[in-house]
Amino acid sequence: MHLFNRLLSYITEVHVESVASPINDDLHLSIVGGRYQLSTNDAIYSWADKYANFKRVFDQMNLADKPQQKVLVLGLGLASIPVMLQKMGHRYHYTGVELDEEVIYLASKYVLDEIATDMTVIQADAAHYVEQCSEVFDIITMDIFIGQMVPGKFWTETFVAQLKGLLKEDGVIIYNTIARTEELAAASMQFYQGAFSPHFDRPAAIPIKGNLMLISNTDYLRVQ
Repeated sequence: MHLFNRLLSYITEVHVESVASPINDDLHLSIVGGRYQLSTNDAIYSWADKYANFKRVFDQMNLADKPQQKVLVLGLGLASIPVMLQKMGHRYHYTGVELDEEVIYLASKYVLDEIATDMTVIQADAAHYVEQCSEVFDIITMDIFIGQMVPGKFWTETFVAQLKGLLKEDGVIIYNTIARTEELAAASMQFYQGAFSPHFDRPAAIPIKGNLMLISNTDYLRVQ
């Protein structure tokens, strides 16, 4: 990132590149507030450590005593989750799964070189990956949207059960859902109560800035 563009981005959004794909027909990469931001016309997909929903959850979690963790990132975007965890001082090993090849192109061109630890990127449908994967992970983040909507196949008990099957016994799933309107908030809470929470002993739903963040294991949280 050029210093001039970074400084200018604190005053106004600096457009870098736009691409289209069969999945997202309006992907825009910009610099905003000194960070790369990936967005569509109606949603922000990725924004480094300014991606507030995950940042605020991570800030509440006991992660300092859990080194060398394996992290599965479903919905890579611009690798906001690895970027922010690295900035917080955590050196984890990441597997990022992303369906859109154009998103992977942008992440590879502008961001992935910043990740100092192991980072494997897989171009795949997350539902197929989760169904076939035989690894287990300490942390699983779920952040998949088309615009503002989570595709329906990820809102099922079957998918949640498959996610749980990839989780170490003392691990945690962090699942991002949208709650910007009453209708979206009600749908997210229905998913949490009907499909997500029954699979876990100590789950929680945390409202953060227009999102409802679902946590599978509140033992990770400092404030419960």
